[in-house]
Amino acid sequence: MLPSASRPVIVSARLDAPFSRWLWLAKSITAVPHYIVLFFLWTASAVVSVIAFFPILFTER
Repeated sequence: MLPSASRPVIVSARLDAPFSRWLWLAKSITAVPHYIVLFFLWTASAVVSVIAFFPILFTER
């Protein structure tokens, strides 16, 4: 057993300044482009899955 393993862990922390009242709005606005990209990725995934279904069905692979 290592000598440091018998000592308790000491954690020190400090509180950050409170968030701005408008931070939620800024975060929401910056999330919009991500949702747009995700929409197109989900759409492409669905289309490719439907297209891939038929070759899998007919070639039996």
